[in-house]
Amino acid sequence: MDRLTQDERISVVRQLNEQGFFKLKGAVQYAAKQLFCSTASIYRYLNELKNEAAD
Repeated sequence: MDRLTQDERISVVRQLNEQGFFKLKGAVQYAAKQLFCSTASIYRYLNELKNEAAD
């Protein structure tokens, strides 16, 4: 399987966030494992999305 680009991962995180996925316990860790990135990356993507919404 090819790894996703950063933009593709952000897109997936955006969709999951819109659906409320990250309200679930352990969701960040699960998403990081499935997207082959760190939990810090997921939190960074979520922060970027939050900042986009504020603009």
